Amino acid sequence: ILNNMTQSETVAFINSRTSLNLMEHQYVFNPYDASDKNYILEIKNRKASYKELFLEVNKTLVNLKLAKQMEKQYLYLQQDETGVYVFNVSKLDLSSLKRRFYNVPETTDFGNKERVDKEFWILPKSLSKKLEL
Repeated sequence: ILNNMTQSETVAFINSRTSLNLMEHQYVFNPYDASDKNYILEIKNRKASYKELFLEVNKTLVNLKLAKQMEKQYLYLQQDETGVYVFNVSKLDLSSLKRRFYNVPETTDFGNKERVDKEFWILPKSLSKKLEL
């Protein structure tokens, strides 16, 4: 069940396990997926688990700028079959993270099959707060 959570189910899970009161963003092309009075949140639900987690550089820079403008912090959540990992990107030293290019689909789940090279930061799971299921 867990590794097939929808975005809505993930938001409900986070709200049930934390003091956050996130509301899902309804605009599908928004750079972040949910927010509350203190945070904006980007969610990645992965069908497979990866040894290293990764964070898209360009989207992160957009979300960090938006969070700063709104006087909020930017959280990144990656969920897979091993658990739910939450990173407070606003508090990470991004310059200390390794960067890598991956050839990935241009968009996620919108039917576009084009592939592009995107740059990602490699996120050690040790920098996250893991939420137990």
